[in-house]
Amino acid sequence: MYKLVDYAITTLENRNGIISKKPQTEGYCAMWFQQPANSLGMQYTAMKNIRTRLERTNKFDKNSVEYQAAIDDIRGTIRDLPYLDCWIWHWSER
Repeated sequence: MYKLVDYAITTLENRNGIISKKPQTEGYCAMWFQQPANSLGMQYTAMKNIRTRLERTNKFDKNSVEYQAAIDDIRGTIRDLPYLDCWIWHWSER
């Protein structure tokens, strides 16, 4: 799971928008209705926080209740993240 989250973060950092020519670590997927639901900056920050939590969780014993609870919580957090892939409609912050 750590490798997948790290890959998603790397993709956001390396993929530039067609219109804005900027990495997808800030800005929005909307020109006018910019809100938290389409904020790439918030998604990027959330993914970095998840990666940090996974780093800490990987130090737990894999058979422990703490590990299983942490992984389950992280999966739920990832499920609740909106899927934002707006390399075409990427607008920098105003």
